[in-house]
Amino acid sequence: MTEIEKEEPVSDSTSAPGLEIRTAAEADLPRVASILHEVGLNGELTLPVLHRMLEISDDLMLVAENEEEVVGVLIASFNGRTVWVSHLAISRAAHRTGIGGRLLRRLETRARARGALRVMIDAWEDAVGFYSRKHYHDSGYTLLFKHASAIDD
Repeated sequence: MTEIEKEEPVSDSTSAPGLEIRTAAEADLPRVASILHEVGLNGELTLPVLHRMLEISDDLMLVAENEEEVVGVLIASFNGRTVWVSHLAISRAAHRTGIGGRLLRRLETRARARGALRVMIDAWEDAVGFYSRKHYHDSGYTLLFKHASAIDD
């Protein structure tokens, strides 16, 4: 286990004991899809899409595993300057146990090790309070998108 991989001590008494935060593996993807579906974040994230995301994530797709069951996932990417978090989801049974915060801290450690200047998060309004408690703030940016099917050739 490298220095980046070592779990930092957690003083939060609500955190799940025995929790392991690790890089996602191919075998985790069905459970990752299930968690995303459970919390309503699946959208276009089919198994083939998740496989592709895992291939290009360069260790920034993380899972939280408790007693050999994946209970949380964080999906991010790095563009050389900024780590972008696109998905953070925790199974309903594991909500409010500190798992989301631990996934985020592990990502921040990896972002710092890469020399990232910042971590930015694509978040729904109802998740802003969670991220604010983790010292994230409104960047003033507006996130705009265009669906690939609308791109003219």
